[in-house]
Amino acid sequence: MADGAHCTMLERLAARNNPNLAPMTYDLARLAVNNLLVVPRHFFTPA
Repeated sequence: MADGAHCTMLERLAARNNPNLAPMTYDLARLAVNNLLVVPRHFFTPA
C-alpha cells in the first residue's frame, strides 16, 4: 500500500476504543479555554 498511515487510520476507526475528538482554543496568558468542540467517535467513518 502506498500510504501506510491511511491503513492505520482505518484500523483505528474500526476499533472499539476509537477516541472522541475534542479540539479547543485557549488563552495561555489567562490559562483559560476559549472554545471547546467535542466530536463523538461515532461521527468518524471510513467513508
